Amino acid sequence: MKHVDDQLLVYLELPTGYLFTLQEYEGDEDPLAAGDLVLVTPDLDYADRAPQALWPEAPWIGIVRSVLADEAIVNINGNLRTVPLPTAFEVVMGNTVEGTDRLGITRLLADKPIRQHEIFLGDAFDVDKLRETPDGSLTYDDFGGYEEVKDRVKDLIELPLHYHDELQMIGARAIKGVLFTGPSGTG
Repeated sequence: MKHVDDQLLVYLELPTGYLFTLQEYEGDEDPLAAGDLVLVTPDLDYADRAPQALWPEAPWIGIVRSVLADEAIVNINGNLRTVPLPTAFEVVMGNTVEGTDRLGITRLLADKPIRQHEIFLGDAFDVDKLRETPDGSLTYDDFGGYEEVKDRVKDLIELPLHYHDELQMIGARAIKGVLFTGPSGTG
């Protein structure tokens, strides 16, 4: 539920993004409040509070971009959102925070921005294990497959090496690499 106004008009948002309103009745023992999870009748004419366990809210992680008087602007996956400030702790610009749509910011994760490429999820991988130092023993004959393809690759690789200055004078750019594809044994 998004909001209840002074006339007890209840503003609801469905998970699909569809928004609608209901009139809450005065004297209700347990009035609805913003953030409540509700069950709505198929005719969309009555809503009743539901346990939060029925719809567990997925937390989000974001970076605080600005702190205003009573809310923060948080970058969540490239989208800026305003979120109420927590009362239990202080947040400042640049903090990485966790929160939910209903509760706002719930936890301070880091004093600085944590970017996705900085997240480490396992043992370090050493790329050097995959590298081999060429010993000069490989030739084009070691590649299987079509002779005309091998000749073309030879031209693409060797011509820019042998005629670098001449190609540069006429403005030709050398290729950056060659990718072999095909069934096993063809390259």
